[in-house]
Amino acid sequence: MKHVRLLLSCFVCSCLIFACAGCQESAKASKTPKTLTKQNDLTTPITTKSQEQPRAAALAAPEEKAKPVNSQAVEPVSTVPQTVVTTTEQKSGPVITFENEEHDFGDIGADTYNKCVFKFENTGDSLLAIKDIHAPCGCTVPRISKNDYAPGETGQIEVTYHASGGAGAVLKTADVPSNDPKRPKVQLTLKAKIVTAVRYEPLNIDLQFKGSNANCPKITLTSGDGQPFAIKDFSATSGAVTAAFDPSVEKTQFVIDPNVDLAKLEKVSFGSISIKLSHPKCPTISIPVRVIPRYRLQPPSLLIRNAEPNQPTIRDDVWIINNYSEDFEIESAVSEAGYVKLLSKEKIDQRYKLKVQITPPAGEDKRFFSDNLVIKLTDGTTLTLGCRGFYASPQTKAGATTTNATPKK
Repeated sequence: MKHVRLLLSCFVCSCLIFACAGCQESAKASKTPKTLTKQNDLTTPITTKSQEQPRAAALAAPEEKAKPVNSQAVEPVSTVPQTVVTTTEQKSGPVITFENEEHDFGDIGADTYNKCVFKFENTGDSLLAIKDIHAPCGCTVPRISKNDYAPGETGQIEVTYHASGGAGAVLKTADVPSNDPKRPKVQLTLKAKIVTAVRYEPLNIDLQFKGSNANCPKITLTSGDGQPFAIKDFSATSGAVTAAFDPSVEKTQFVIDPNVDLAKLEKVSFGSISIKLSHPKCPTISIPVRVIPRYRLQPPSLLIRNAEPNQPTIRDDVWIINNYSEDFEIESAVSEAGYVKLLSKEKIDQRYKLKVQITPPAGEDKRFFSDNLVIKLTDGTTLTLGCRGFYASPQTKAGATTTNATPKK
């Protein structure tokens, strides 16, 4: 019996010890923060049943909206943009709308007149006012019957293009200004390719004051479409080039032998030869002509800026060049007004390098001066080197004095 009591006492003590240990562990668990345990490489917080129930309820129940402070219900704010409706619609103003803003004539003949029409409409809701139409090139002429067009009214602009005598592609424009607020200026474009029904050689001519007949070549005219034609007229700038022809003769090819008048050629630097034909697709041929003088001055004239009275300026970059590579000599060089003086001359091959001095004359009332250095060559040729100068203004002098002044210490 004593042994039984002893065993019961030991059993009760053990139970009390385990109970105390469990209470201590529960107390520690409540004081320590929640820890994370790994489950399938994911971290999840450890929760108790008491925590799971409110959480599940929160997920299952819809979110409750906050109640407004006042007693009236607040309408939900819509995220869809609202259309503003006004009593009067916004005016668009005048609008110029063209059917086409570009026209391609394709292949056209030289020296021909070609017309096209650009149609438009006022698609706006107020009066369209078209201003003066501008074409940069004089060969393009636009015309319009009137300038004002009511909403929905149509109109047209007629453009005439006068093709030149030379072959090649061309691009021309015409600007149409109006009171259209979005397009105040519309640019119309014309395209074409000038094709000469009659081919000509050479395409340009250089004439010189040496050789037989100023080295003028013969001119060959050939029909490109097999259409026979006649030469109706032959003319040149200043009448320096002439040619004999029979206007009654029609052929598919002509070879013209021009004749040059050297006395009249002295008055020409640049010009052209114009040949009128009876060919329906090529009424005129124009050949550019350039006259190459025997001598040239480089530069052709001298300009002095901010000149000071009686303060000479030296220029050593003046050249006399023979364009035909001929030898020549300088006979004299004389100043007409006495302001320019030839200091030296140096011959290099068929050229002369000159060193000149320009001395502005005295005179406070003058703003500029001018003089000519007349250079005579041994072959009788006379060259004139022009010289002009402008005196420094009082403002320029004052600025120079201020700039060059020594700063005060």
